[in-house]
Amino acid sequence: MNIHIIGAGVVGLTTAYVLAREGHDVTVVEERSSAAQEASFAPAGLITRMHPALWPSPGGLRARLGLLSHGFPTLDIPLARPALSAWARRQAGHHAAWLAEHPLPEPATPATPSPAVTVEAGDGTPAHASEDRAALDGGPAGGDGSTDPAAHDAAREAGPDGAAPAAAAHPAPPPAAEAEHDPEPSLQRQLAQRLNFDLEGGHGHLIVLRDRAGRERWQRALPQLRAAGVAARWLEADEVRGLEPGIQEETPLAGAVLLPEDEVGNCRQFALALRAEAQRLGVNFLFNRRVVSIEPREGRTAWSLRLASGEELTTEHLVLCNGAAAPRLLQPLRIALDARPLHGYTWSAALREPLHAPRHAMVTDAARQASISRMGHRIRVSGAYRLGVHDEGRDESALREIHQSLTDWFPGAASRDAGAQMWRSTVLQTASGQPIVGSSERRNLWFNLGHGLQGWSQSLPCANLLASQLRALR
Repeated sequence: MNIHIIGAGVVGLTTAYVLAREGHDVTVVEERSSAAQEASFAPAGLITRMHPALWPSPGGLRARLGLLSHGFPTLDIPLARPALSAWARRQAGHHAAWLAEHPLPEPATPATPSPAVTVEAGDGTPAHASEDRAALDGGPAGGDGSTDPAAHDAAREAGPDGAAPAAAAHPAPPPAAEAEHDPEPSLQRQLAQRLNFDLEGGHGHLIVLRDRAGRERWQRALPQLRAAGVAARWLEADEVRGLEPGIQEETPLAGAVLLPEDEVGNCRQFALALRAEAQRLGVNFLFNRRVVSIEPREGRTAWSLRLASGEELTTEHLVLCNGAAAPRLLQPLRIALDARPLHGYTWSAALREPLHAPRHAMVTDAARQASISRMGHRIRVSGAYRLGVHDEGRDESALREIHQSLTDWFPGAASRDAGAQMWRSTVLQTASGQPIVGSSERRNLWFNLGHGLQGWSQSLPCANLLASQLRALR
């Protein structure tokens, strides 16, 4: 099939790679001059195994984990924006419905020993996107005997990690993470191993809590996490300080939750490697091409793409992977998405002193809604999330929030010199917290949109799902 993809972020590149491996004729159209220049440029890099209703990610509401008033994070909805308030209420309803469908198991009777919890690593897959893990990992959909796409090949062919890299670039896993079972590599890491490039980052996500209220809320949340198959462990404050000796002693610490199977990786590095591999497979990239409108056509070439230059492209199938820019193209077609733009900031700087830096791949401050991750020889702090339309200019308050989080937890970890980089990204967040993947109401128009801050986690599973749906048309 002839397929055009709009968007060369990590979702668009992964989709192009998977479809090219399926034998399709793929072209990627991108407004920027190179790949991964928008939301995929400098994200936090978290690859989480939680369902969106469980993971308290930006864009979520306070009630997601039953946290009454101070969930992570809390996004203030301006009273002057009733549309956002209504959207937030719908989001709360989606998450409450999912939690109702996945209740906690009944406690065992005293006479019956409690069974051990078996933790199975997931892949950040949206629950509604498939009926089983095999289809999302690239297995045959519906038993049709078709060939496996890329991520399934990677899962079968990826070998063990090579020799351990230098400690400064990749710190040894902390003892608490080693005490858990060896986590299954994410699909992204498996594919990186298969293509022989380094994702940087590592395993282990520590959510630190400042006060008793946060401690009690997260302790109440642990049974729900474990019942959903998420490896989660409670740590007392002295255990946390023992595992993370670089933490600021003066910062209040009431405990932490350790998610040993969560990973951090360099999203942009992954995206650029995928671009090179996709080009090797025959994918055509058109950069500096801004699509101003898409229009349906009759016949085999079902869609026309009109560019700002006046050029027109035609294609049999069109896939939108352009995140927050998609609603602009869909509005003339009267296709509305139940999603809103979500803005976030990251600050990246050179690693100053490894002994003062996080040992876990990511440390999240639940109170300040900010995460500190270590990627090779860099420290990256992410947070300062804003929902809805905001000014395009630099937000100095966001920069202050970012710096304060680093000062509170790891003040000596990063060099705050001229080489530091502040980055703002905008993603598309759905009310359900789950992406929009599959065919639209229009013929041969496909979506891979609305991943919020989980585009990095969900890129391969969603690309595999889309490929399986296109495969069914053959």
